[in-house]
Amino acid sequence: QLKILEWADRVRAGEKVSDGIPVLYAQGGWRSGKTTAILAIAHECMEAYPGLKVLIARKDFNDLRVSTVESWRNMRHPSLVAHEDKQEHWEEWVNGSKVFFREMKDLEGLAGQEFGIIIVSEPYELEEDMYFRAKGRISQKGMPHMLLLEGNPPNEGHWLHKIVCGDSKNKPDPDVTFFEVSTDENWTNLPEEYRKSIESAPLSWQ
Repeated sequence: QLKILEWADRVRAGEKVSDGIPVLYAQGGWRSGKTTAILAIAHECMEAYPGLKVLIARKDFNDLRVSTVESWRNMRHPSLVAHEDKQEHWEEWVNGSKVFFREMKDLEGLAGQEFGIIIVSEPYELEEDMYFRAKGRISQKGMPHMLLLEGNPPNEGHWLHKIVCGDSKNKPDPDVTFFEVSTDENWTNLPEEYRKSIESAPLSWQ
């Protein structure tokens, strides 16, 4: 998590981490803490940059609601929120920053909005064009620009694997900073029975 937050600090400081939109992809196992670390970037930036627009998305909204949105609401304090629309799935903070929660089957429903930060959970669920379309939405003036991806590993040969690692025909996307996060990194925060279940599972599952 420290490495992830340090990367965000470099972007916020104006350090050139890529020639295009800076992309961070945190890939790891269940309960590794990657989602919390990624959401912490958005939380810090929404406090530091009044008026910042953030999009938090996943392919299916129900999956987003019971995972990432739940984690977000556990993280941020209710006193920060001025208005919340649970039907339209957005909240506005007292400083004017705003976060939207959307499914990512398409981005047409966002009516041309520009964001400073977009977070995509489980990007391997999406088609490749959504990656580039998300980049095209990150253009809010006067704000830090980041595309933050977090999820479980894709299959080898998946478009996400190609963008991160490249293959015989394609070079990796130079905008991407890649962090692999092990469940071991969050080990002390997990219940004992959960740790024992992992330890007794087949090695391929681990």
